[in-house]
Amino acid sequence: MDNSKQRFSLIFIMALLTKDIAYAVGPDYGMGKAVFKLIFYTVIFILVIIAAIYGTRFIAKSSKKFVNSKYMRIVDILHLDANTKITLVEIKNYIYVFAISNNNIEMVDKFPKEEIETTIDFDEQLDKYKNMNVDNRTYINRFKSNISKFFIKANKLIDKEDENHEKKC
Repeated sequence: MDNSKQRFSLIFIMALLTKDIAYAVGPDYGMGKAVFKLIFYTVIFILVIIAAIYGTRFIAKSSKKFVNSKYMRIVDILHLDANTKITLVEIKNYIYVFAISNNNIEMVDKFPKEEIETTIDFDEQLDKYKNMNVDNRTYINRFKSNISKFFIKANKLIDKEDENHEKKC
């Protein structure tokens, strides 16, 4: 095992120390140029990825300008499946709820803009769900306590039978 490690380290050192590499094209091509090209192409690749990310963000933001209307605003969209969605659209002081599928658009409801709650407090929602789970846990705890009471009664009966059997023997 040590012999193979020594061979590998010797080959690695020889590869670093050689000026001309046999598999490279041309006599002026060395290890330094290969490392420089590797770093250069890696940096170019990273720059292209960053440009693609920021380019798609810019296109997404600028496309919203073309979609927006002077009199209507899309408040929210809920995709139910690939062909069906529910859309909230604000027109003047009202919010309209539309059900949209491939073949038709149907208005489901219309209500004043003031009825919709725009700011939802995260802590309130978290407490609400915590309380729901606490209620569920109380049922589970009651169930566990009833089961444990049942087994305690059963163990007491078994213990009494064992005591009676020992007294008879």
